[in-house]
Amino acid sequence: MLSRSVPKRPPNSTDVAALAGVSRATVSYVFNGRRDGATVPAATRERILAVAESIGYRPNRTARALKTGRTNTIALWSASFATPYYASVLGHVQSLAQADGYEVVVVSGGSADALDSAYLPADGAIVIDKKIAPTAQNHVTVPVVSMGAYFDPSVDHVGIDLYAGTIAALAHLESRHKKRVAYAAWSGSAGDVSERKDDRIRAYRDTVSRRGDTLRWLSVESRGRSGAYDALRDFWRAVPPHDLPDAFLCLDDVLAVGLLVFLRDNGLRVPADVAVIGCDGIEEGAFQYPPLTTLVQPVAEASRLAWRFLLRRLAEPDVPIQSAILTPELVVRGSA
Repeated sequence: MLSRSVPKRPPNSTDVAALAGVSRATVSYVFNGRRDGATVPAATRERILAVAESIGYRPNRTARALKTGRTNTIALWSASFATPYYASVLGHVQSLAQADGYEVVVVSGGSADALDSAYLPADGAIVIDKKIAPTAQNHVTVPVVSMGAYFDPSVDHVGIDLYAGTIAALAHLESRHKKRVAYAAWSGSAGDVSERKDDRIRAYRDTVSRRGDTLRWLSVESRGRSGAYDALRDFWRAVPPHDLPDAFLCLDDVLAVGLLVFLRDNGLRVPADVAVIGCDGIEEGAFQYPPLTTLVQPVAEASRLAWRFLLRRLAEPDVPIQSAILTPELVVRGSA
């Protein structure tokens, strides 16, 4: 297929065009993620990509940015990507972006200044579980899509309704005749768990109070599965046997896994003695013993919508605010 030799220099788009038998403009359309009406047949696109791979061609992003005013890079910002849930979001967004010719820059922690285009050369950003509006005060100077359980309705957003999901989880526990339900959450520097403005905690508080039942809290200070394990061990020793919970509703699956291991190690039957429900739907939960019942967050759909919203905002800066609210699915397995 390659009819000419490649010069003894870094290959450029002209080389790719010549070897693929297309115009340089067509190569540009493929690598620049153009959305101005230009289309390239799938077979031609694949041929161009194959040629580029074979000769080691990589687009010069700096030159392209100077010419087009676009970097074809987007930022993905969250407090942390250390948990399986946030790693899953990163994987989905990265796949979507790369399919459209964009690269992803990960921004973890920090202030909203991280999304100032003067410091971060990105065309736009997807912000996960952070309420952040693009104001001059916050130095957010790129288009932003807010995504997750905590979202900012003043910008394009894809929210996940964990209040409704938690109500469904509590109804399931009630159908299993679980009356002493405790809520388990990470505490850290967030203060009193019972006062947190989290839709999951709010749904638990509202539902249990309405039923006239007792609110029970397990506050976990140390992160990770071992932190959850140790917290439940101390809790189990401190609470009178007649007042111990017969079910735990957990802020996330990592915490729930730690509780499951403690219960199993201490001879408690799950779910007969104590039921456990997590939240997020990480793969690890399905491989526990017993498998974890959990609220599965619609990560793939939320990522797809957030990416679609961002692309449209980049193409049409004045489009009205784009909005979607998704509901998690309660997946019932052996733990509840």
